Amino acid sequence: MRSRWGVAELLLLAIKVSGVKTGDLDATMGLQCFQPFHHNFVNCSWLTWESQNANAIYVLHYESLKLGKLLPQFDRVHTVVAQMGQNWLVIERRYLTHGDEYSIWMEVRSADGIAVSKKLNFSLDEIVKPCLPELDRVELDCSEATVTWKNPHGFEFHNDQPLTYALRYKASTDHEWTYEAHLDQENHELYDLKPFTCYEVQVRCIPGEDFWNEWSSSQSFCTCEAAPFGQVDVWQKGCISDHQNESCLLLWKALDPEAAQGTILDYEVIVQDHSKAVHRMNYNCCQALIPITAQYVSIAARNSVKKTPWANLSLEKTELPGPEDIKVVASEGLGLNVTWKPSMDSQWVQPQKYVVEWRKEIVDSAGELLNWTHTPGNSTSALLRGNFSSKVPYLVCVYGLYARGRTASDTVRAYFKEEVPSAGPQELQDRRLSSTATSISWEEIPLADRNGHIIHYTLYLKNFHSGNLMVPAPINATERNYIISDLEPETTYQV
Repeated sequence: MRSRWGVAELLLLAIKVSGVKTGDLDATMGLQCFQPFHHNFVNCSWLTWESQNANAIYVLHYESLKLGKLLPQFDRVHTVVAQMGQNWLVIERRYLTHGDEYSIWMEVRSADGIAVSKKLNFSLDEIVKPCLPELDRVELDCSEATVTWKNPHGFEFHNDQPLTYALRYKASTDHEWTYEAHLDQENHELYDLKPFTCYEVQVRCIPGEDFWNEWSSSQSFCTCEAAPFGQVDVWQKGCISDHQNESCLLLWKALDPEAAQGTILDYEVIVQDHSKAVHRMNYNCCQALIPITAQYVSIAARNSVKKTPWANLSLEKTELPGPEDIKVVASEGLGLNVTWKPSMDSQWVQPQKYVVEWRKEIVDSAGELLNWTHTPGNSTSALLRGNFSSKVPYLVCVYGLYARGRTASDTVRAYFKEEVPSAGPQELQDRRLSSTATSISWEEIPLADRNGHIIHYTLYLKNFHSGNLMVPAPINATERNYIISDLEPETTYQV
């Protein structure tokens, strides 16, 4: 029967309810019936409840209220039994008469007894569910849209009740809909839409207070571009000075899509050098070589409507003291937490803001250049978020930015996650100092093999004759040699 009338899409979702007792004639089962427009059946559905036996039998009863009193052939109760586990039934239209009124109720038979629902009375005209409205064109402005639609075909000739509409829309990338209800005309204006964003919209309708139909298929539309806002996040990596090249690498981050409000066509860079000469250039994202003599840089992003406000960066170095006591601690699942203290120097001045810069100390195939973040001038910490790798050394530096230059802290090496070194100390050598003393030296572990901060070295010295093992106190990680005394003369040792 389901495939014959295609009612699978019309079924109401069964939900669990509780509290119906055996023989309770006033208990509601959420019973409701509707007739899809232009279809020759009535669909009735009800709620199931948690306490009911899984093998319960659901029986639907219906009878005529008008013709049954006038004509004997209509004066009887019709019964339809639902299949096991089913919470809906279909009554063929040929068993119902237009203009008549009907009473319908549910009976539930289980091992606990029989429960009967309240009766539901209706006429066929009252339960017709209209076809879907047909979405028409969408007229656009940058932040507004007018959605229009057509009434369900032929429904106005069947039912004289006015249609009420509901509309919902969302950005194509969102999951949550925004709803507009109780609309009484075949168009509606949407306000405060995001520029340069694609949306989808759906509509449905209800005649009077009967049944809502399903949501229509989606109509998609995209709003136009608007002027970008915010400023470009710009920074300088460093400068190269040799016989062939004297330049600095200027870096910036692509403008956030929400701030871009369109397609960024290019970035305009203005450079002023020590001679006050101004150079104006346009680049794609997100780096440019600028003269080593550059003193100030301004940058703006441009879409088809306008440019962002200029972001300014002074490339000069000041004589002011920089941040001190830089500490970097890994915060599991978050990133690297950097803390610092203002300089204790009497010339210290609070900067306008800080820039915390980090990069891999060993450049890999990914070729990551640099990353940075800003914090207010009164801050003393920053959480660096990123795709940090274990065993990889990172260099962290904190800059104080002023209107006419910047200061820098000492660079600190940090690890997000440390592991055991991949190799030991290199090039072990001994140099005899006397018959009872020798000096052991070594080269430090290559940076790529350290996998973390080397805390100390441990020296093991084994006497070949006695087999005794000497383990001196741990040796500071900065040391590269160690003198061992009180050795036995004419004795072989293994280090």
